[in-house]
Amino acid sequence: GALLLQSGLLAAGNTANYEVVPLPRHINVTQETFLLNANTVIVYEKGNESLHKNAILLAEYIKESTGLDPAVTTTPSDSNSISLFNLLKSDNPDSYMIS
Repeated sequence: GALLLQSGLLAAGNTANYEVVPLPRHINVTQETFLLNANTVIVYEKGNESLHKNAILLAEYIKESTGLDPAVTTTPSDSNSISLFNLLKSDNPDSYMIS
């Protein structure tokens, strides 16, 4: 089976909940879609233990929620991947970017 996610909407038609702390300053909703399936992998930044832990946590969540078991790797992939990288450079310890 596969789960289709769309920015701002879930496949089931529910409205997305952006209530995270701290609240994002800007949210850019697009019409792009992402197909979560048996070929999906989670890629994290090599050498970043924090992102490695987050990648494993995400993989476990996806498995519990969908039954799919995405691989966790540091090898970049151009297709059907969820990439976790620290691209935001800021002196503010509460800064974050979700893409």
